[in-house]
Order: sequence, then C-alpha cells, then structure tokens
Amino acid sequence: MGSAFRFNGKVALIVVLILIFTAILSMPIVSAKPSRAEFLLRFKPGICRREDEALLRSLGACTVDEIPQIHVLVISVPEETDRVKSALMRKQI
Repeated sequence: MGSAFRFNGKVALIVVLILIFTAILSMPIVSAKPSRAEFLLRFKPGICRREDEALLRSLGACTVDEIPQIHVLVISVPEETDRVKSALMRKQI
C-alpha cells in the first residue's frame, strides 16, 4: 500500500520555498532608520509657553516629556534634524 500522493524531492522543495516566501511576504516591513529624533530643549526665560509650542508645531516637533526642575523639554522632531536645529538657533530661543 502506498500513499495516494507521492512527492519527489523537487516538488517538496518547491512547496517548502512557497511556504517560506509566503511567510516572509506577510511580515510587516520595518524601517531600520528611525523616522524621528529626540532633543532636549530649554527656552530662554521670558518666552511664553504659547510661543514655544507654536514654534515647535511649525517645525513639525512635538513635546514628548518635560523636566520642570530644570525647565527642559524633551521634543520629538522629524528626520530633517538639521533643518529643525538651524530654525531653533535662528529664533535664538
């Protein structure tokens, strides 16, 4: 008595490869490069909170955390970190 289906080595290899490729294609693609960077930022005294939040929003940055004891914000910025840094320095915050 034999099996109703007999596979030779090539067919078995093809089936295994199809299963592997199907598993790989169903996995999400994750970028190795982070899309955002984080900076520590301290505004000069006298700049009101609304002004600094408006400036950060205009640069595409958002506040991640705050260290109130030393008046520092942890901000998250887009990939264009050089553009954000130069804009913040121009504002002389």
